[in-house]
Amino acid sequence: DLQLATGKLDEAAATLKRVIEANPLDRQHRAMLAGVNIDRARKLILRRDYAGARAILADGATALDNVAGDLARVLDAVAAEKEGAAPSGDWVAANAGRPVVAYMLLVESQRLKFPKKATTDRQQAVDAFFEAPLPLKDLEELASALGMYRRERPPYRGITAPEKKIVAGVQAWLATDPPPPELLRFGFLMLRNELAKPLLDLVKQARRRLPADPAFMYLQGEQAILQKPKSFSARTVGKLFKEGLRLIEDRHDEVCVRMRDMIATSFPASRSSPTCRPMSRCD
Repeated sequence: DLQLATGKLDEAAATLKRVIEANPLDRQHRAMLAGVNIDRARKLILRRDYAGARAILADGATALDNVAGDLARVLDAVAAEKEGAAPSGDWVAANAGRPVVAYMLLVESQRLKFPKKATTDRQQAVDAFFEAPLPLKDLEELASALGMYRRERPPYRGITAPEKKIVAGVQAWLATDPPPPELLRFGFLMLRNELAKPLLDLVKQARRRLPADPAFMYLQGEQAILQKPKSFSARTVGKLFKEGLRLIEDRHDEVCVRMRDMIATSFPASRSSPTCRPMSRCD
């Protein structure tokens, strides 16, 4: 953590590799290493060391089957474009129909100082996807990518227009009154990606439609903490958490296990029941 906080990315990568060698199944540290390698690759691209950037990205990051893996593959294509070389395979071309790929290409083109025409063309490609309502899968991928950029230290906030379109896309989806299981899944995804505003919109709808559902009580409390981490109302949040825990006291499904674990982590004062002990988080 100290190496990351001080910008010593090469040292952090070496440390994470040693941790992973000791525990090859450690998903958390694999994800951290992918993030560090993406940052290292960006720095090398800006220094015009395109081969070095692509070598770093090939070291595990592009093998990930998640949004970080998608970003690594986008960066590989960007580095190849800068170098005037062929990308590794045709992944970007094959995934050109995914809004999240167009979004990440736009962001990285701006961050890595592509010519204005290239970024304008990619902005238009992103805009075209939002001309019609997006399906939930695309919104989930976009929210995950936006959350990934927001969680950078310092957070990347260079492109506001696409972010506004993503939030507007979520609001349009909410206007269709999605079924509760989809609301819940997307709510947890937005919490995981620390997207306070769209999560608030979701919670408001869910609490109006399902006022006694403990999972949405929990999400409302977490949203309040996320919105104002230093000044949220502990009384209000504690009341929501305690009532939610009371309602799931005899339930042990995946959502209830996750709620107990996360409440115990973020708000220990709510652990008023012997069943509310830390359990394995369900990511």
